[in-house]
Amino acid sequence: MKNVKLMAKLIGGFSIVALITLIIGFVGWRSVNNLDKDLTEISEVRLPSIKYLLVMSWTMEEMTKIKRTLLNPNLNMTARKQQVKDFAETGKRFRTAWDGYALLPQTREEARLWKEFVAVWQEVEKGSETFFKLCAELDQTDILNPMALKAQIEAFRVSHYQLIEKTLLMILTGKTFTGEDEATRCPAISGKWLAAFKTSNPVLQTSLREISAITHDEFT
Repeated sequence: MKNVKLMAKLIGGFSIVALITLIIGFVGWRSVNNLDKDLTEISEVRLPSIKYLLVMSWTMEEMTKIKRTLLNPNLNMTARKQQVKDFAETGKRFRTAWDGYALLPQTREEARLWKEFVAVWQEVEKGSETFFKLCAELDQTDILNPMALKAQIEAFRVSHYQLIEKTLLMILTGKTFTGEDEATRCPAISGKWLAAFKTSNPVLQTSLREISAITHDEFT
């Protein structure tokens, strides 16, 4: 009888140990299974999401720099065309990252923020379309720095007004002057500026031809 009770106690003890071992094994198996799921989500969802968002951030910054560069009035036509080309290439990289991120699973908070971002970005794209439309119109005029051109023309007008003033003084007071009545010395007509100035604008080309035909004979 004592041996039976002892055997029962031993079996009960082994059962408890086996149960504990089973529980520990189950917990370990579940942890490993959850870890595998977590690793899969990190490698296939979270890390790609971060990569795509970083690419979008970098390309957005690059596109902003390009538009800021195009605002430089001293940029020549070749450089402007290269900037427009670079913007298009950068936009392709941005769109590839956009499409990749949009296909990945998102948490509820991510989905909410993404929806807000999409709405804002649509407005940014509208602004970009207007910006490049205006850039194209400016390029068609082939007057990339209108303020500088206006300043040069104003300077030429001033020099001619000064010549007219000296001519009037000569008529009224008899005070003569020499040299400035020669067309070859005029900074606008025969100076280095006209020789170096190039444009494909037909209206401006016509105006320059008319200017070139002007002489100062009326002052002599």
